[in-house]
Amino acid sequence: MYYCPDCRLANETGCCRACGRRGLREARRGDFCYLTTQTAPWTQMLQEVLENNGVVSTQWLVPGAWAAAYFGSSPQNRTEFFVPYEKLAGAQLLVEELFDAEAAREQAEPEE
Repeated sequence: MYYCPDCRLANETGCCRACGRRGLREARRGDFCYLTTQTAPWTQMLQEVLENNGVVSTQWLVPGAWAAAYFGSSPQNRTEFFVPYEKLAGAQLLVEELFDAEAAREQAEPEE
């Protein structure tokens, strides 16, 4: 895996799939990599799941999200999650399990 320091994104090739930067270096254990973007209440839930599974994470409020919420164009702030490269694969599985289970629960609920 390669690492884009601009996007904090792990890439399969030496070219970043988000910004197009070329000549990326190999990802290192301590590189914080983008995991997902979530809104409340999922932000808190995901943070707890990661912590309970021993995954340290850093969260950043998406730039501009606070202004959109303040001016009424968006009711929720979006938060980006970043985890160390060595925990990325496991954290991706946790995200999939958490949100696949939630989607299944929502589909199973009867409509009123």
